[in-house]
Amino acid sequence: MAELKFLDQKQVREIRKRLGKNSSSIIVLGTGCMTDYLPTYLDDDSVSSLQSRDLNRLYEKWNELLKLSEEVEENGFLKSYFKELSQEMSLANSYIVNNSPISDIPERTTSRIKIVDLWGDVTQGIDVNTRKRTKVQFPIDREQVSPNFPDSLLSQKKRSVAEVEGAFVTDHIASVLIVGASGLCPVTESLFNQALSRKVPIIVVNEDRDCFMHSLAHISLVCSAQDFFHDLKLGFGEYDESY
Repeated sequence: MAELKFLDQKQVREIRKRLGKNSSSIIVLGTGCMTDYLPTYLDDDSVSSLQSRDLNRLYEKWNELLKLSEEVEENGFLKSYFKELSQEMSLANSYIVNNSPISDIPERTTSRIKIVDLWGDVTQGIDVNTRKRTKVQFPIDREQVSPNFPDSLLSQKKRSVAEVEGAFVTDHIASVLIVGASGLCPVTESLFNQALSRKVPIIVVNEDRDCFMHSLAHISLVCSAQDFFHDLKLGFGEYDESY
């Protein structure tokens, strides 16, 4: 048996039952998932500065975060999970709501994976000539690339969020997984409340014992996102060698 730090085998089996190629899921990833690289929204203004009207301030923080993003390693559990959803016999969709402008989310391997970056993605910007999204390089060329953060594409993000919220009706959501998110974000709170009202099992992972979502979760874990995903990868590996 794998040596787990926080999960027990019963919890692994329960999560495995609800998070696989036959069960659709909604996964909310908060800035708490990236604390090795990024201060949380409440502790520092790095994230909020990406919405600043002071363009000098915005580009300064954008460059800093872009440089930090070069150090990020892919989330090993999500990489295996994405591969599982890419299998020919997979029936599941996964809706990923990312609250951090820096993330360890792997590349999508199938259209069944839908990713919404609520705060944008520091590795992408808008080409000023084509108005299409483009990868950016450090240092960012302000003459060629404009920001792709919440205020710049608000209507598009609203549509993406609506699609995730609508999945409770259009898809069979077997679980809502909220990792490293405080619940203060209106989108996270909305998904949490919808899951409660529809009696969809909620898994909450947060180091803050006082996080209000703990007491209402189906499975509640007071631990770091990193330790949780470490345990999940090991635990799932007992049932599927691809993990």
